[in-house]
Amino acid sequence: MHKPVQTLFIGEFGRIEEFVRKSSRPSPVRWEDSLPLGKGDRALSWEKLGEEGFLDLLGKALQGAGRIRLWVFPEKKYLSYVPELYKICACHPCCSIQVATPWNRTGENPEWLEKRAVETGGERMYVFNLKKMNRFQRFWKRFADISICSLGLLVLSPFFLLCAILVKTGSKGRVFYKQERVGKNGKVFSIYKFRSMKEGAERGNPELSSRQDPRITSWGKTMRRYRIDELPQLWNVVKGDMSLVGYRPERPYFIERIEETAPCYPLLYAVRPGITSQGMVGFGYAENVDQMVVRLGEDMDYLQCLTIKSDCRVLAKTVKVVLGGAGR
Repeated sequence: MHKPVQTLFIGEFGRIEEFVRKSSRPSPVRWEDSLPLGKGDRALSWEKLGEEGFLDLLGKALQGAGRIRLWVFPEKKYLSYVPELYKICACHPCCSIQVATPWNRTGENPEWLEKRAVETGGERMYVFNLKKMNRFQRFWKRFADISICSLGLLVLSPFFLLCAILVKTGSKGRVFYKQERVGKNGKVFSIYKFRSMKEGAERGNPELSSRQDPRITSWGKTMRRYRIDELPQLWNVVKGDMSLVGYRPERPYFIERIEETAPCYPLLYAVRPGITSQGMVGFGYAENVDQMVVRLGEDMDYLQCLTIKSDCRVLAKTVKVVLGGAGR
């Protein structure tokens, strides 16, 4: 016999009350000021979550609970808490999490977003059902990451040397270059690539590349077409910054601009970024922020079907893209 599901709402009082009223829930919601949580549906405020050490206490409290469903209603300034809540949920064997966030955009919303829209509390909200891997899957995913990438670094080392020579002889400058990207839990890390552009190609504000970008070297075009320039990220995976499959990590500069349109972007921080992603094989490289927002829909879909099987599908599509020279 299945244990009843306990729902924990996190957000502002009026917003949750309105949501509960409109959803016609059979049981009332009680607000908590302390832990452990009582039985039945409960609610916590963001101010409570912001108290020092409370998130750690909440994680321990939920470990002793049965089946838990988290409904999170963040304002834009509280979106950074969501990955921590997801992390708590990921450590629980029977916990699901749904995040509703307002979409602060003028103009037409992308199709992927409208599929998540609900009307509640007099405002339009967007619901994301984030599925977690169980402990067994998380173990094997990380085991595969380390094993495959370590073997790849060893086997491909002669090819790495050839690429280094071609990069060095193709144009003046370094063989490798690194950039700051934002990864799991919002942590900034350095991503490594073979240099595919002329040295000093980016001056001032960061710029996205385009198909006919004059900054790209001759060998760089070939590397990008077959995504050879991404191979040094095997080391990022071994280090634990990335995974083989995840979401496409971006630079802080572009994330700020994406969040102006898509405040839900920090939800991606719940998992490690990947060398490849559903967004990269489903959409490809983005040449502007609007395209980044469209591609974000693919990565949000990935968060809703986190399984080893879904990772294998993305890897299979990646092989097809690479062998077909469909990169850029």
